[in-house]
Amino acid sequence: MPGARAVLLALAVLLYFGWMGRTLSRMGLGRLGGVAWLLAILLGSFIDFPLLRGPQAVTVNVGGALVPLLLAVYLYLRSDDPWERWRIWAAPLLAGVLLWVLGRTYSGDPGESLPFGTVYLSGVAAGILGYGLGRSWRAGFVAGTVGVLLADGLHYLDLATAGIPGQVWLGGGGALDASLLAGLLAVAMAEGVEALRRLILRRLS
Repeated sequence: MPGARAVLLALAVLLYFGWMGRTLSRMGLGRLGGVAWLLAILLGSFIDFPLLRGPQAVTVNVGGALVPLLLAVYLYLRSDDPWERWRIWAAPLLAGVLLWVLGRTYSGDPGESLPFGTVYLSGVAAGILGYGLGRSWRAGFVAGTVGVLLADGLHYLDLATAGIPGQVWLGGGGALDASLLAGLLAVAMAEGVEALRRLILRRLS
């Protein structure tokens, strides 16, 4: 996906110089750390490896699934707030189940996953759920990212339970996979809500 990788490089530049850098800094990454993680996602987008073989196969994209998952674990370990840590565990579980139910309701068939465009809508939904449930930059990112990956895992269980042959891709969209999109959207919404809150407080003071 040359176009997607070009977009990601542009986002990396914006991250270093502007708004996204400040946003990821709120999660304890810093500007250089944010760029490093995005470059890891970009390079990992070229790498796929089979996790499970057979009639119900699972393939993992490093940039779209593994790196965001490692980032989620890193953010969890960086948090020293017990309440935030609890939300980091609970929010992705709830988001993943809700997205899985959405997929089952939309397709009506355990053997079908969401169509391409709807997958990205699920990323938007997970981003909203991530911030709404996590209510913090770190918890929102983890909820959005892990929630989408968990929904993919539940889809695999649907296939295996029903004995339906199929292929499940974890992070198959690479740099712009729905899981990463969900996490970044949750962070963006957290930043937007915080900016609005500060603006209202200034107006009232």
